[in-house]
Amino acid sequence: MANLAGPQVADRDYSTGRFESPEIVLYCTADWLTEGALPMRKKAIDFDVVRKIGLTFPGVEENTAYGCPALKLKGKLLACMASHRSAEPGSLVVCVSFEERAALIAEAPEIYYVKEHYLNYESVLVRLSRISPNALPGLVGMAHKFVSGKTKNRPRAKKPASPRAKS
Repeated sequence: MANLAGPQVADRDYSTGRFESPEIVLYCTADWLTEGALPMRKKAIDFDVVRKIGLTFPGVEENTAYGCPALKLKGKLLACMASHRSAEPGSLVVCVSFEERAALIAEAPEIYYVKEHYLNYESVLVRLSRISPNALPGLVGMAHKFVSGKTKNRPRAKKPASPRAKS
């Protein structure tokens, strides 16, 4: 019968947080030692995390784009989950300038990328599984600045005159 109690700890060094057993070597933080619980697994970044960050910026609203959850500013897309089949699953589309996109991809190609479908759009694809949670506020802020600059400078479209009924 298998040992359901798990491995026995052979040596405990509380000063370094190093635990050794014949089967495992585990490093942990001092907080874990005082709490007496196993360290929690890192929470995956999903659109809920992006939403929480995005809604802290002025004027940003939750919406949908192409049937996927999205953030918009004055009706203009800020970020959304990628829906095109060419994008990797779990990717986020973030609106940034072509120059910002090139810089992001050059800096961290393992996180940021673009596919042919998105080449003519001012946006970058983000692998949510690889981005640091600390980088998200800056990225969403970059998108907010980009989109808000576009909405301020764009002249309002004039509505066509409605035909009036003659009496």
